Amino acid sequence: MLHLMNADGSNIQQISFNQSHDLDPTVLSDGRVVFSRWQRSSGDAISLYQMNPDGTELQLLYGANSHATGTNGAAVQFLRPRELPDGGLLTLLKPFNGLNGGGDLVRIDIDNFVEHDRPLIGGKAAPGTAQPPATINLVRTDNAPSPGGRYRDAFPLWDGTERLLLSWNQCRLRIGEHTLPCTEENLADPQAEEAPPLYGLYVYDPAEATQQPLLTPQEGVIYEEVVALQVRTPPTVIFDKAAGVGLDGEMVDAGVGLLQIRSVYDLDGQDSAEPDLTTLADPTQTRPDQRPLRFLRLYKPVALPERNLLVIPNSAFGRNRGLGMREILGYAPIEPDGSVSIRVPADTPFSFSLLDRAGRRVGPRHDHWPQLRPGESLECHGCHDPASPVPHARQDALPAALNSGALGDGLPFPNSDPAIWANQGETMAQARGRISCQSDCAAITPSVDLQFEDHWADPAVQPKAPSFSYRYTDLTSPAPASEACQQRWSRLCRSVIHYETHIHPLWSLPRQRLDAQGQLIEDQTCSRCHATTDDNSALQLPAAQLDLSDGPSDAEPDHFKAYRELLFPDNAQEIRDGLLQDQQLAATDELGNPLFETDGEGNPILDEAGQPIPLLVPVAAPGPSMRAGSALGSYFFDRFAASGSHADYLSPAELRLLSEWLDIGAQYWNNPFDIPRDE
Repeated sequence: MLHLMNADGSNIQQISFNQSHDLDPTVLSDGRVVFSRWQRSSGDAISLYQMNPDGTELQLLYGANSHATGTNGAAVQFLRPRELPDGGLLTLLKPFNGLNGGGDLVRIDIDNFVEHDRPLIGGKAAPGTAQPPATINLVRTDNAPSPGGRYRDAFPLWDGTERLLLSWNQCRLRIGEHTLPCTEENLADPQAEEAPPLYGLYVYDPAEATQQPLLTPQEGVIYEEVVALQVRTPPTVIFDKAAGVGLDGEMVDAGVGLLQIRSVYDLDGQDSAEPDLTTLADPTQTRPDQRPLRFLRLYKPVALPERNLLVIPNSAFGRNRGLGMREILGYAPIEPDGSVSIRVPADTPFSFSLLDRAGRRVGPRHDHWPQLRPGESLECHGCHDPASPVPHARQDALPAALNSGALGDGLPFPNSDPAIWANQGETMAQARGRISCQSDCAAITPSVDLQFEDHWADPAVQPKAPSFSYRYTDLTSPAPASEACQQRWSRLCRSVIHYETHIHPLWSLPRQRLDAQGQLIEDQTCSRCHATTDDNSALQLPAAQLDLSDGPSDAEPDHFKAYRELLFPDNAQEIRDGLLQDQQLAATDELGNPLFETDGEGNPILDEAGQPIPLLVPVAAPGPSMRAGSALGSYFFDRFAASGSHADYLSPAELRLLSEWLDIGAQYWNNPFDIPRDE
């Protein structure tokens, strides 16, 4: 993480809050801070980012989609940025591992490009590529020996010569017992291997195309970083924002920022609404239940402690460790025009998902982690298609916003309730938020629950749509959020869902239907049918081959078997010889011929009658009914639809809990310090 401090080392303040690492900060002449940000959740890549010295206005600068620009398409990362006198950015391109820590130096044209092949919208197209080599040396960034050697670090000399101070490793080869230079003949030798690195300090002069030694390389010595002490004009001072000066004072006190999205239907500047955004935003043309996107879920990654403090077993993450652990921050409604205006905890990496009426994620996960300082606002035009070449997350590279907002001051939106009037340019969310903040700002305050109220239908024209909510207070099992947060949201509120604590109890919760006289009509308790024994403790085959009873899994003792049954492939079972056993069938080859058991030499094994023994293989049970990371992709919920076999077995609040747990990753635990420890 990046920090500020006084010249004497006092008053240290954190200004970046990335889930992974922020590296190599440098201050540009215009006062901006440029640094390398490691985004492990979105492709495990290091790109260049920028922000103000107080941590505000954090955004991408360059390279999110430019990592396959190494030699022959090798993946490279963008590290060690240094401003050049001409305004370009000297940057080291190197892979995560290998190449003895070295790479190539390029000059990135950050004023005209956001990607190697993508100029800024509205900016002039600079000649050539966005990241030409910074030297004449032929440097490879793949695993082959590099004839031009490799660079470890570089620093511009601001003396009017455009020279560079370099840490450079000359290309050397090991052939047998000899260390030899990388001549064409030696490079062609099939026994040649790259020799250990030998870094020295050099001065590169682009005008003369020369690279002169400054400190001779020594075996076993690497010059990791190079810096030149020289007189320079101080950078422009970007003063810290403060309450009332660039920051909202009330939000500063509350420790929150404000996320504003003009329209979630704005997909890289294109209208993704059906039939179009204007129709969707008009309450007389589109009723709420006809809109595909209804809520926005805010969530954050869980920071994991170092291994020397706490060892976290892989089983704690559940189905997919790559999804990490997640906490839900809260929910906000999506207005008819697709706009959102919602407060988020400040100094906290967060992300969001778009949800349907049932609270299930629609579309891909948004796995970048923006941050807002206390009192800061961030306005996004819309959403981004990960497969789109359109630049993302750099404000001066975005297409024009699709939702231009209200056309004038003091008027309601077309065909909407006149109680909510707009100022010119406001979205529906901004207008409702402004009016709400005349009292309690409830419209821009998240909730741990999903709640809908129709604010937009004009009652003089049509009735308002029915309200609905999915509340934790409607659960009869433990809720994942505190009672205080269920009553009133604050920046510290988190919904932390653990399988054993919040999900597994649903299966044994009594669900008995009684008649008017209190007589049992049907027992719909999940673990009654989905268990290996019936009410009389007799052996039974679990319904739908799904065992939701208690007890550890044979495959992973740290998991309940019900968790494994829901999320992992399994074998179908049957009752055979008084025991519950895997179903088996005779194996065949690709032509349908039967296969037989064989010994170590490949000869058939014969039974007592001298006949070959058929090879039996287990029969797979139906695929897991739940999919970690996608409630919408889990056919589990089909059973509970209005036309499903289990309609009304689970309550709307329970289905909402299951949906959000699946969407964030179906983790077994979502707080490493809540994992049970052996005493």
